[in-house]
Amino acid sequence: VAEEEILREIENQPQLSTRRLANQVGVSRFVVWRTLKEQGLHPYHVQKVQALKPEDFPRRIYFCEWLLANQAENPNFAANILATDEAGFSRNGIHNGHNTHIWSDEN
Repeated sequence: VAEEEILREIENQPQLSTRRLANQVGVSRFVVWRTLKEQGLHPYHVQKVQALKPEDFPRRIYFCEWLLANQAENPNFAANILATDEAGFSRNGIHNGHNTHIWSDEN
């Protein structure tokens, strides 16, 4: 009975963590892991990629040339660029995509 509920919940919410799923169903995390493994499900990490189009190539070249020109003018230019390591910032906090996963039988 718990196995059916686990599978139903993971089908409705494939991003659900084993801890939260165990709490919702009222079983241990071990039971959740065993059930998902028996069904051939694995926690795949979400990987966002950007679809590049042919018209993007000239824009990328222009950006690189712009960056190199600014770096030549000001040697500290690159040091003033903020990189966020793919974390999203919102009013609700920081979302790090590295912790996002989806339970599925294929990647």
